[in-house]
Parts: sequence; structure tokens; C-alpha cells
Amino acid sequence: MAPSAKSCKEGFLSVREVPHAHRQVYRLPLRCPDDRIGSVKFVEVDMEYDVHNESIHQRAWTLQEAILSPRVLVYGSRQLRWVCRSELDSDGWYAQSDKSFERLEELPGGYFNPFRGWRTIVKSYTSRSMSKAEDKLLAISGVALVYANLLNDGYLAGLWISNLVLELLWRKEKKDTGFGTDDKHRLDLKHRPVQYRAPSWSWASVDGTVGWDNIFGKEDVVAQLLDSSVRPVVDTAPFGAVKSGHISLRGRLIQAVLFWGYSAKIKLANDDAAEFFAVPDTIEDAERMTPDTSAPVWCLELARSPDFAAGLIPVPDSGYYKRVGYFSVTSLGDKLSIWRRYTDICAPQDVTIV
Repeated sequence: MAPSAKSCKEGFLSVREVPHAHRQVYRLPLRCPDDRIGSVKFVEVDMEYDVHNESIHQRAWTLQEAILSPRVLVYGSRQLRWVCRSELDSDGWYAQSDKSFERLEELPGGYFNPFRGWRTIVKSYTSRSMSKAEDKLLAISGVALVYANLLNDGYLAGLWISNLVLELLWRKEKKDTGFGTDDKHRLDLKHRPVQYRAPSWSWASVDGTVGWDNIFGKEDVVAQLLDSSVRPVVDTAPFGAVKSGHISLRGRLIQAVLFWGYSAKIKLANDDAAEFFAVPDTIEDAERMTPDTSAPVWCLELARSPDFAAGLIPVPDSGYYKRVGYFSVTSLGDKLSIWRRYTDICAPQDVTIV
């Protein structure tokens, strides 16, 4: 691998970066095996150097290449590294762990939660750049195939059928822009792609980094999956691009309004006393609301624990619903009690999201 190369058109050999000028460099003589006298340099460790900031880690396609390769020789900007399933070594600096090399064959067993492992991969994958938007699902299809075989599970546009309700609880991540910045500028929101590439309930339908809170287990699921389906672009490539898809859920659907304060919030249409946390999926979804206006939406609760509740924010669209965001409720300030007071009296409804 050539981490320092900015594209596939650049070679794997390059002049190594020189450390910052203020760092101490020591040069000592060294007798080589053939009795010639050479030298070796010792440089103060640069703790600011991170292998994950190399150019190759910014490109989406290279993630599954690293994960699926049993062993890799990495020609970095500052060191040559050997990485495999059991060893990590380098010719200088210091050896940093490479999170790309999870032992995929061990995921179903032991303490490791394979679904959380998949979410970690997706978070890293969606933080990377991609030149062709239509490759969103294709560029991670190799890893998905391995997971499907390990888990013996069905795959729906980036999500796993056996855990689908919890997989739907993805949300956009925040950018590291410092304190004092409101969420409208901190969230990694992008424009919704013009060209269709996944159903709105899939993280593959949007650009930018996505993640999960990982605070719920299967025992916390309060919505029922009734039906699910996706149509791949190529029938023989079920882990690749899709041309349509839907899910049908039965759950509590309650009307709310979405608005901006310091951050995105929702409040129930029939009680604006309590405000709950919300995250829009795209710039267009965020533009539905301003500090002075609000947008009518629905909240579909998917999971609830003693301390939290969470779900999707769908809006009606041509006889179906489309996802536009995520919401969560905490027990702080009696908010969860207020949420339960209104949702517990709602009769479950059947909702189809496309």
C-alpha cells in the first residue's frame, strides 16, 4: 500500500517527510555487515504524526482493501510498516495500531459485538471521500460479503436484517470545530445526492460521517419489522448498488415539530413544554427549519430503555414516508417521562419508509 499517495496515479515510493525543525536529530556511526561504516539517525518521536492521517486513509475504496488483506506492506510518508493479523512492525518512528485490521473471522464469537464492529467500519468508511457517489455501497461490498457469511444474515443496503430496527438508529456525526459553535455548523451535513443510490432509511443514502449511539440492545426494541426489501442494480451483486427499497414497521408514530435553537430539536405537536434532541440527515432537511420557523414531522419510536428512547424522523412522501432525521430522548429533566406519557397512549401504526 502507498498511504502517502494522493491518488492511484501516484507511485508508492516518495521522499520521506522531514520532522519539524525544532525536534532533535542525532546521527551516530554504524558498522555495516560488510565492515563499511555508515550512519543511523535518531529523531525525537513526533507524537503529532498519525498513520491514519495519511492520504490513503481519506479514500473510501481503500478501507476494504486494508480490512480484507491478510497482510500488508505499507510505504508511508515517514515509515515502512508491516501489518498482518498478528504482528505490527515498522522501520522507524513508533508502531501505531491499525484499526483496519480487525480479525473478521473472529467477529461472531467471544465478547465482540459484530454489529458494533460493522458500525465502527461504517463510521470510518463514511468519513472518507469518494469520487463517484454511485460507488457508495459497492466500495464496501467486499466487507459486507464477509460479514454476511460470518453472521449468516441478510443484507439491506448497508444494514443487517436480524438487527435491522437497531441498525436504523444511525445519525450524522459532528465535526471537530471546537466549542462555542452551534450544531448547525458542527454537524457533518452534506447536500442530499441528486442521483438515487439507496432508500432514505439507509446511511448510504447520504454523504458525510454517520455513527450510532450504541446504547440499546435487542431487548429495548419497541417497533416491529413487518417487511423489508431492496432491489439491486445487478441481481448477481446483492451487496452492491441498489435501485429501490422499502421497509415496513409497526410502531408508535407521534406528530412533532422540528426546529433550530443552539442545536436541532423536536417538540411534540400537542405539548411544546419539552424539547428533545434531533439530528437532520442532510442540508436540505436542516433547511426545513430556521430559528424562527419549525417544520411539521413525525417521530417513529424504535427503541426504549429505562434511561433513553430513540427513533426516526419521517415525513409523508407520495403515499409513503421518507426519513429526514434521528431523534433521542433522555431521562434528564423528566423528559423521558413526558415522552412516555404521550407515546404510550398512541396505538401502533404501520409505516412504510422508502
